[in-house]
Amino acid sequence: MLTEPPQSSAAYKLCPRCRLIYPPGTNFCVREGEPLVPDSRIIAGRYILLHQIGSGTMSEVYAAEQPALGRMVAIKLLRRDPEVMRRFYSEAREQSHRQSTVDIECRGMSQENIV
Repeated sequence: MLTEPPQSSAAYKLCPRCRLIYPPGTNFCVREGEPLVPDSRIIAGRYILLHQIGSGTMSEVYAAEQPALGRMVAIKLLRRDPEVMRRFYSEAREQSHRQSTVDIECRGMSQENIV
């Protein structure tokens, strides 16, 4: 079942024409000159959450767009629980030593503790 993505507390803005993401306080797109639109689906200032594609005991996974690079990505949003964080980093360290056909990048944590 697809559900709507969670809303970010940060007021990032989006250019409706070129889809570049801007920080709060910016009013116009530098590329297009268009007025920017607040979009609560933007997280970490880089990704636009589109819809949920899975969930488990530790997290929810969302399809997301990364407009600056013109690509689609999957974003894992961890539950806010110290044990979940410990398990996540333990599993990430273990997986980093294995060869895989899929690239998984850990980009750190946002203020929302999710990216």
